[in-house]
Amino acid sequence: ISVLHRVLADLWEAPAAVGVWIWYRMLVWQHRASARHALQRMDDRLLNDVGLRREQINAEASKPFWRA
Repeated sequence: ISVLHRVLADLWEAPAAVGVWIWYRMLVWQHRASARHALQRMDDRLLNDVGLRREQINAEASKPFWRA
């Protein structure tokens, strides 16, 4: 009976784990997209201060939100 109980408990918890994973991925993707847009809005003087070039920013901003 305890094995059956554990199997049923695992089946019950699986959708919750998937839901948490989806929620986390969406947060990561949203942060990534926001950071890329913020970098695009920076002027060249600020980019130079942080050691980046406009070409690097354009290459990063052209990536889809799901790609790191």
